[in-house]
Amino acid sequence: MSDKGDVVKRLVGIRCPKCDKEVDFLKNYSSGENYYMVWDNEDGSLRYEEQEFQPDNKVNDYECPYCSEVLFADEDKALKFLEGEISGKKKTRKV
Repeated sequence: MSDKGDVVKRLVGIRCPKCDKEVDFLKNYSSGENYYMVWDNEDGSLRYEEQEFQPDNKVNDYECPYCSEVLFADEDKALKFLEGEISGKKKTRKV
């Protein structure tokens, strides 16, 4: 299959396992600290420019942009989901 076909395959039909809406991106929330450079704007306000983000490895959630359910806490799994390699649904087995 061509590269173009692979891209189309990845972007079509990926659905949130919680709300069943089609998604082509996820929201990521990571905890940690942002470091900024700060300047005086000479109008009584400050201008911030982000320089660095230091994650603390406590929270790294990937959420559906529509229902805000956490689907993954792992970057590799989130990427595989967006590439259509995994469904995001939890596997269950009969006991």
